[in-house]
Amino acid sequence: MEIVSTPFDLFEGAPEKKIEAKSPSTPTRFWITKGIGESDTSELNAFDAALVDGGIGHLNLIIYSSIIPGNAVPLQLPVEVPPGSRTGTILAKEKGRRNELISSGIAIAKIERPTEHYIVFESHGNSSAKQLEKVLMHSIQEAGEVRGETVSRAYIQTVERKVSKQYGCAIVAIVFDPTTYD
Repeated sequence: MEIVSTPFDLFEGAPEKKIEAKSPSTPTRFWITKGIGESDTSELNAFDAALVDGGIGHLNLIIYSSIIPGNAVPLQLPVEVPPGSRTGTILAKEKGRRNELISSGIAIAKIERPTEHYIVFESHGNSSAKQLEKVLMHSIQEAGEVRGETVSRAYIQTVERKVSKQYGCAIVAIVFDPTTYD
């Protein structure tokens, strides 16, 4: 196998194109997924397996900070997105080794000011999903307080696993539908 010195060498004949800047956009739909992956090869393989288990192993994930626009709506099922699509994601991820308990999760709460939107907190650790839910609940409540609001309702999604192979990974992700942006 030949190892090339630059990525451009792999894409021989690919013309350089002038890229026109576009204005920022906001996602209007999203879904929530979770996945568990294990591997005896590497942490990266366990992470890849968790992405595949969560149904997003074929996407190019762009990690977003923790805000969902107020006009975005959740989907029951994931959208069929072509492989390689750039896909905005809010991701909670925990890695671990054999016999460790790993968990990850997200909490979502509605915020009214300055305009309606949703905040998301991610957490992960070597704890049970139940313990992680408590951390997420306190985190999202404090996030509301910092914004001068009381969080009265929140949605929490977690996943946990005791790792049986050499490496393990647990993910929970909010995946923005890349086919519908304002």
